[in-house]
Amino acid sequence: GSTDETRSVCASLRDIVYVRLEERHGVGYARAAGIGASTGPYISFLDDDDARLPSSIDRQLEILEASPDAALVYGQIYRATQSLAIDDRHLFPRSCPSGDVFWKLLDSYFISSCSVVMRRSAFDSVGGVCHEVSPADDWDLWLRIAERYPIVVLPQPVSIYRQPTFWSKQGSSRVADGLLFADLRVLERCAKLPRALADPRAFRRAARRVKGILCLRLLAETVVAARRFDSYAFVSFRQAIATRDAFVHAIFSMHTWKKLRERFRS
Repeated sequence: GSTDETRSVCASLRDIVYVRLEERHGVGYARAAGIGASTGPYISFLDDDDARLPSSIDRQLEILEASPDAALVYGQIYRATQSLAIDDRHLFPRSCPSGDVFWKLLDSYFISSCSVVMRRSAFDSVGGVCHEVSPADDWDLWLRIAERYPIVVLPQPVSIYRQPTFWSKQGSSRVADGLLFADLRVLERCAKLPRALADPRAFRRAARRVKGILCLRLLAETVVAARRFDSYAFVSFRQAIATRDAFVHAIFSMHTWKKLRERFRS
């Protein structure tokens, strides 16, 4: 449903299939529509605010084709400002786990959607994109894939991720505007997966950590909004309280205040 020159730009490029959705239903719905219109054996995502590095897909495909049991290959990303100025000192993720990464991925979201090339067969086998959990639909998809298949990695930068700011209006700009509920919904869905049911204690530990991270970011956004006299401060603080145990732990944790200081200094 874009209102810019997307249609004309796509018409000027070779081998591009342009699919227009007249109504906007979120990034997950758009991804599912794009995949539905495609026919290739591999799938990769690229949101409009990010960029792929030259030859990165070719290098990732070499790794994936050499690992027939693996469902997807991911890589590192450069984080960039809104003007795409790259900070090449801090690649993400710093460590790149591979193989059975289900519990690591549940505990720490380290696979960026713009860094993945996956097999269509694996995508289809887990039921595809769940657009109801957008904008966390990519995390939900990686978890379902990682539960069944090994994951491989190219430990090199493959894409540029435009870091959201509090005012950029990207999907993850403000946690309380949708990302919080999407992440919590992903946790609810993940709790029903066979591996989570088989080890409920491990799942609860991971869920507590995720909620703690969300609570920390909500508190940080509360302070940022309050300093700008933005009414979002009330929204984010109310949602931080809604995380309950995570909020109580955060308030009385020196680690929380240390992390908040680090965020504001950066």
